[in-house]
Amino acid sequence: MREMSPVVQLAKERALFRFSTLAVRILQDANQSVAQLLPAASSAQEQKTISQAREFLQECGKEFLKRLNDSYASYVERGMQTMYRDLRQSLHDISSDSLTLVDDDTVIKQIEVERRVLRLRDADQQSLGRLNLMIAQIHGEHEVRERENPFRPYLMARALHDVLCSMTTDSNVCAMLFDHLSGALCNHLPEYFAAIRDVFESHGVHAQLLARPSALSRRDREALAAPDLMSGSIAHSALHGAIAAPALERILSLVDRRKPEGGAMPVLQPDSWATLQDFVWKILNQSTARTPVRQSDGPRMQAPATHPLLERLQQLQQKVLQTDAAEAGSALDLQVELGLHDAPDGHLPGGSPTDRIAVDVVTVLFGFIAADAALPPGFRAQILRLQAPFLKAAVVDPAVLQSPEHPFRLLLNRLAALPLGFDENTAPGSALLAAVTQAVERLLRDFRNDASLIDAVRAELDLAVAELLRGCDADAAKAAEALEAAAKNPEQFDQALVNVTAALRERLASLQTDPRAADFITGVWSRVLAHVSQHPDIDPKPYLDAIPELVWSVQSNLDAGERGALMRLLPKLAARLREGLKLIHMPESAARPVLDGLMEMHAQVLRATPDPLQYSMRLGSLIQHFAGLKLGSIDNTVAALHAPTITAERLRASLRQFRVKALTWVDGDVGALTGDDARWLGGMQPGTAVEWWSEQDYSPAVLMWVDEAQSFYLFRIDPTRDAEGEPSLLIYSSISLIKALREGSVGLREPAPVFERAIESLLRKDSEQSQAVENIA
Repeated sequence: MREMSPVVQLAKERALFRFSTLAVRILQDANQSVAQLLPAASSAQEQKTISQAREFLQECGKEFLKRLNDSYASYVERGMQTMYRDLRQSLHDISSDSLTLVDDDTVIKQIEVERRVLRLRDADQQSLGRLNLMIAQIHGEHEVRERENPFRPYLMARALHDVLCSMTTDSNVCAMLFDHLSGALCNHLPEYFAAIRDVFESHGVHAQLLARPSALSRRDREALAAPDLMSGSIAHSALHGAIAAPALERILSLVDRRKPEGGAMPVLQPDSWATLQDFVWKILNQSTARTPVRQSDGPRMQAPATHPLLERLQQLQQKVLQTDAAEAGSALDLQVELGLHDAPDGHLPGGSPTDRIAVDVVTVLFGFIAADAALPPGFRAQILRLQAPFLKAAVVDPAVLQSPEHPFRLLLNRLAALPLGFDENTAPGSALLAAVTQAVERLLRDFRNDASLIDAVRAELDLAVAELLRGCDADAAKAAEALEAAAKNPEQFDQALVNVTAALRERLASLQTDPRAADFITGVWSRVLAHVSQHPDIDPKPYLDAIPELVWSVQSNLDAGERGALMRLLPKLAARLREGLKLIHMPESAARPVLDGLMEMHAQVLRATPDPLQYSMRLGSLIQHFAGLKLGSIDNTVAALHAPTITAERLRASLRQFRVKALTWVDGDVGALTGDDARWLGGMQPGTAVEWWSEQDYSPAVLMWVDEAQSFYLFRIDPTRDAEGEPSLLIYSSISLIKALREGSVGLREPAPVFERAIESLLRKDSEQSQAVENIA
């Protein structure tokens, strides 16, 4: 089996989350549609069937949803494992001994499922086709086969049918429920497929194939310049205006190596053409992932060089500083400002052909930004004032145009993302606009070619935004104070418990053991180990040794010799577990059910018949696996993810003390997360606009505050969407927020960073009128 792409894994998480919410909706819709049948019932039998169907939906709804989600999750998991492995037998491998008869009920069920699958597929053929193409592209396949898509409609229909058949005995009731539930499912599938497509597209995987620029044909170039090139909020006038059109023509002419119409391009040697083509290719093929890093660890700008163009741009930069921002409603005409419209043969005085292309690219991209309706006018005008310093930075360091992690790119994206959750005409949006204006004017006044200044400006802007948001909302300020109080002088036991639990989960994640034993170790025994870590007079070894012994003892495939060893071990293990529960003063009423559950697990092990073909872990290897566990230490992965160092109980107690009402998600379970998952929090800074899933729909929210340790994130729901009497504040721990971002219950409202959005608009054709470009490089 091929190694699964991380993007597909993320899509799986998003699919399971969205299906669980979709299941609630189809249950409600089916209940309404079945109720509408009752007045039109033509016979007593039909009335009885309708009544039984309504009774099922109303009384068995919760159990139905649980089973449906579990069934679909199992089918998706199987689909993930068999995406590119056909388990069907070849005709050459079939013999008469392997043939079996299929009963009529099985055939009928398969026909019913396939009939509904056709309806589900017709619900959104375009999105389904794109998903099939995306998954094929990820695995380097040229032939698109729907059976290799783990999110295909067949698995939904099969899960729905299986659950209904298992929960109903009347075939007529089952058929009615299947018909109405699958019909409701059809209505919600476009939204479901769109959510999964968003995962792929936000990580640079698109069903629309993009060709290497040198492979664009004349027809493709004309399509790029067509009025319907723009999609969403990007107006085509930005492309056909006096600024963008000539520059775009020169770019496309360069990559196709021909003289532009009405323009000039210098005569270059073949190696120069290759260099310029590679330069443009790197600009036009950047990932548009929505998880930027928090710190700028990308390339740094080079030392100043003797370059006449830089001085001209410096003068233009000072000219913009002295110009009213209200006049910056459109991108600068760099061709006029730099005197390039009269340059012979496309020559850039004092510059190289690469510099000329940089001028053209910045001209085109800022033209798109000027027409981006997602940006409020005031904020857009400030961003457009940065065109001259941005071009100057690109001339000094080409990585500005090629690396999404360059300091200037991060600042540009921050400026564009900041206003999405606010109104610039009212507080605090007006105050945020003033902070942005101050940052822009400092760059215009002081920037030459030092990237450290860009980092400093971004840090000052982040600090100003954080202070502004905390000061403008009394409830958010009180919640932040409660969080700070909870983290101040934390009890050592709380810190030890969080660290020990995280370390235990990390060790257990790589083992296959009984979930009940894992829950006991992380939920109960972790408290024993935390207690032991705070008392140096207690020898920790017996309590640490109990962990591998317990994991080994609950395996169901122990051989005869191991069963004998287990019988000798159990009395000692039970005594040690009881002793540990006494150390944390667990009441007898709470300890007895815990110990009874462990005894039941061991009884099942002793009753089980061992399978000689299955593997069982050896006690010695388990002891070695847990040998490196040290009490009071914290794993490097936990530190990278900024796992919370206070417990949920301590946090909620502090919120009650400060009389703060908030919905909280405090999860310190690192589980299968890695240090790379910290990138999910890269775009989470005060002022970030998000969408939060609230039962049946998304609600807009804004990140108001992040603690100094980056362990807790405080959001404010849009006041216009607040439900009466319900908390308007949301508190996520870092681990909870990472998992919410992965599954989609929290998402960024910005579709992509502004610069990447402009690049995407440059290459995107209208999806309804274009075909995929072939000859991918």
